[in-house]
Amino acid sequence: MINGAVLGPGETFGEMVFNTGMTGYQETLTDPSYCRQIVAMTAPHIGNTGVNDEDPESRQVWVSGYVVREPARLASSWRATSDLDTYLRAEGVTGIAVRGTRLLTRRVREQGAMRAAISTVETSPEKLLERVLASPEMTGADLAQVVSTPEPYTIPAEGAARHRVVAVDLGIKASTARNLAARACEVLVVPATTTAEQILAASPDGVFFSNGPGDPAAAGYAVDAMRGVLGAGVPVLDEIPPKSILPTRSSQSGIRMAVRVSPFGMVPRAMIHPRSVMKSASNRFKFVALDTKLFKSSMCPPSHRYACDTVIVLPSKNQL
Repeated sequence: MINGAVLGPGETFGEMVFNTGMTGYQETLTDPSYCRQIVAMTAPHIGNTGVNDEDPESRQVWVSGYVVREPARLASSWRATSDLDTYLRAEGVTGIAVRGTRLLTRRVREQGAMRAAISTVETSPEKLLERVLASPEMTGADLAQVVSTPEPYTIPAEGAARHRVVAVDLGIKASTARNLAARACEVLVVPATTTAEQILAASPDGVFFSNGPGDPAAAGYAVDAMRGVLGAGVPVLDEIPPKSILPTRSSQSGIRMAVRVSPFGMVPRAMIHPRSVMKSASNRFKFVALDTKLFKSSMCPPSHRYACDTVIVLPSKNQL
């Protein structure tokens, strides 16, 4: 049990994870992939630039709880419309400021992601622990339908549209759709449960399966949709959950990782040419079958492998 100062009063339960970003805390708060998770920020100061109306990645804050070491006393930015504490309270997010964020991060790294709680209500640690252990686990959780758009909507391309992309919203971030639109793509965002027939009826040049929360194994509807799209020969653009949906479709099983990986500055190294790239990552599940030969014989041969982790394999997009 760790005591701290209240950021947002109340009580919340969720899976304990951490994020290593030094900036982008508002994007983290509104990222649908953090649904039902308590996020601890490893950077020591959070809230320096306040919050604004331009940076949210979705229609609401999705984190279950928020943990920081030292919240900024003042917000200093010409873009700021509010400070972090006011924002968390307005969104109904329970938060806490603790000195032991490094201890918390080490514990999660060493012992694995675990269920946790933040409470300003329960005074008994024993009773709170009982309630934490009774709270739902992430394995088997279908959260894509929770965060997905209820109705389709279109984001027009910037300038003349050269491509039409259907984006299956399993927890899509606003910046993802904006970046597609900036590259001359008209983006039709559809709900998570949209079928392959409905997707193909839109005559897309490509189909994008977005990032999202929960257990990919519970999103069987997305697996079926991807199977139908691939079977029709339409190119597929992928993000994090499809890296688990793709092996599910190709008879590769996925298992839960001990720690949700949310680092900034990951370095995937190409397996087909001597080149590395820089990216951020947010992985919670991995493949059981990790043999390169096995993947070469499947539908999605690997193109990259993380320099610091031989487990994570990125399927080659040009093979889809």
